[in-house]
Amino acid sequence: MVATGSLYLVLCLVLVLGLGVPISMYLAGRRGDSIEQIDLLKRAANRARSPWKSEDEDLEELARKVQEIEDRGEKGS
Repeated sequence: MVATGSLYLVLCLVLVLGLGVPISMYLAGRRGDSIEQIDLLKRAANRARSPWKSEDEDLEELARKVQEIEDRGEKGS
């Protein structure tokens, strides 16, 4: 059985998240910060879709530079 205290805690967390997020979005829209909020949400969604995108780009750049160095070494030999 689930302890009553744990049940109340989970219920309170669900209510806070379920009501807090829409209310904060509504208030942000009323203040005129909606564009900044939308940009933040877009960046968060993009990061969620591909969390390692920036690291992958860095690795591709490193691989390209290593290939250039290897090519120069072969030309010099």
